[in-house]
Amino acid sequence: MIKEQSLCPPLYTVQISGSHKETERSGNKETKRTIQDFLVQLNLIDLLEKTPVKSLPNDKRGYRGGIIPKLKPVVGTGEPEDALDEIRLWCEHYVQNPAGIKSFTLERKVINHDIKKLEPLLRSAIYETNYKGHVEINFQSLYTKVIVYSPGKINEWRSTAWIRWLFYLTFMWIISWPILFFLTRKYQVIKVDFQYADMLNEDGGRRKCAVMSEVEWFHLWESAIKRAALARMKCGDTCLDDSYRIATAQADARGLVASTRLQQQPQTTGNAFADGALSFLGQGLRAAEDWNASRGWGADC
Repeated sequence: MIKEQSLCPPLYTVQISGSHKETERSGNKETKRTIQDFLVQLNLIDLLEKTPVKSLPNDKRGYRGGIIPKLKPVVGTGEPEDALDEIRLWCEHYVQNPAGIKSFTLERKVINHDIKKLEPLLRSAIYETNYKGHVEINFQSLYTKVIVYSPGKINEWRSTAWIRWLFYLTFMWIISWPILFFLTRKYQVIKVDFQYADMLNEDGGRRKCAVMSEVEWFHLWESAIKRAALARMKCGDTCLDDSYRIATAQADARGLVASTRLQQQPQTTGNAFADGALSFLGQGLRAAEDWNASRGWGADC
């Protein structure tokens, strides 16, 4: 199961949201509330590449079946080429541990994504739409850990949502957390990285991205992001998909064709009657483009 889970990347997304504050007055009292204008979310999983599984090096402290990080016990050689064999050895060590409460953790991490370069580009795209509100950009990694608990009532309770919330709301976690900490024997010895590129920053042009660079990805999605923000889209738990991006690109192409045709017409002739006819012709061309687009016909129809 650990080997299978190591093939699955974490859910890696970028959220772009815009909001503004409104003041409400009730008598002599003023209250401010935040209004969300849009929330655009994009999935970045397809831009990641899995790297070999890593086991905890023998010279590094970590949770090796105890309650505090230690250097012992040692399983295998700790070399990268032996990591797959060490997964099996660590799993066997976990199963054979006589402790009644124990956990085994697989950590999944996204690395080498240059968000410092990408974030200003995303902000610039939103500001180019003349949006005046507050823009917030968050890169989120979900499902970064897989934790296997040993069977037993205590571990069942700690994994039950309503029991956890009961402890949170009643502040009983202040007592339960230290007890669980000292009772649980932890194994945090296996991790796998999903890289956006082989290094974080450019180094003489030698940086190699798994799929495309941050700038290339931005140019690919720039128009779709602007369109979604202008439409005040609120994605919620969903993400913009390629069909939305392709539809935006097709709409941009139709607009470019229509603009080119109109620019080829003389702007003025000096004759009021002729200028009016040209204006009417331009409106007719735009209407025809929209009519063709609604039926899926090409711009040349």
